[in-house]
Amino acid sequence: MVTEVMLYVEVAGCPTICQHCWAQGVPYPAMPVSVIGYVLKQANVACEAAGISFSAYPMHEVAAHPQAPEVLQLFARYPGDRAALDEGRPLYQPLSTTGVPFAMRPDWEDVLATCRELGTTVVWPAVHGRGTTHDRMVHRAGAYDETLLGIDRMRAAGMEVGCNIFLTRENVAEFDALIADLLAHGVAQFAIEVATYLPTARSRRYEVLRPTLSDLLPLVERVQALPGPFFHCEEWLGLDAHTEAAYVQRALEGAWPAPSMPAWEGLYLVCRPNLDLYWGMAGRYRRRYGNLRRDDTQAVVRAALDDERERSEDALWFDLDPIPGVRELAQHYGDLKGEGVHHWEESPRRLWLDRAQQQRIG
Repeated sequence: MVTEVMLYVEVAGCPTICQHCWAQGVPYPAMPVSVIGYVLKQANVACEAAGISFSAYPMHEVAAHPQAPEVLQLFARYPGDRAALDEGRPLYQPLSTTGVPFAMRPDWEDVLATCRELGTTVVWPAVHGRGTTHDRMVHRAGAYDETLLGIDRMRAAGMEVGCNIFLTRENVAEFDALIADLLAHGVAQFAIEVATYLPTARSRRYEVLRPTLSDLLPLVERVQALPGPFFHCEEWLGLDAHTEAAYVQRALEGAWPAPSMPAWEGLYLVCRPNLDLYWGMAGRYRRRYGNLRRDDTQAVVRAALDDERERSEDALWFDLDPIPGVRELAQHYGDLKGEGVHHWEESPRRLWLDRAQQQRIG
């Protein structure tokens, strides 16, 4: 039985097309604020009538919406973490962004002022390398310089800035220079990681860039020496335990690690820019229930809430029935010599599931 809904609303497209993006962001026209308000209100009404907790979050790049301050305020009424609201923690903490919109828009001060009013103190862009390396990974010329300018503006507005740095075989040689750039621009928090695998065309292309153990071992001490809060630090301890080969071995021995993060038990829904409502999330659209503009809105939302078919995390990504166990996956689809590094156990498992699915399709 569904007790909690998370609705992703695709309010504005991205100025970048990032290789690592789990949400498969691309440029597209912004959704009008009045329409966003209608979608949120109708979904909330349906959930309240069903006794279901409702949360919502704007996608793909809310800072790129022409009326970003109004959109941020709208969604703040429907926070994605009720416990956070009860404790006084803001919805946008941190505010995730590519950083590019804050270099593009003349009203960047207004957007950041709204964030501060809503309790945000940290803004969190993602970086995929230095200079043209980053630009290629996000398919936008000049994006690295724009991100640095955006960081400067975030700092000028009194915000702290943290960065996800996604490592690849291509950018590991730039690590020291990249860190020097970010520190010089006032970045004070870091999450240094390897992209998690998802069964998407982008992830499949990324696999040729996934860093290996030998690529990352020289960085361990430099990563651990970073100033300020450093996230995912435990994944850099015993790095040899995070290769595909190591995961295969543990799966075959029956020593598969417990999930590092508990699975969310609620229901993911996503509203597309044309107001089609799906079971899924931004970038992954699995089952359509209707259109919130052309059809009876409440009937569409209720159809989504009442759907009793399988809607697990695995079913969201894979058309395999049954889902093979991890030992079977490792035995048939794992690479016992695989040196690619995966920080979390779900990444190689999804890689193996995708190999299984691709083999069946082929």
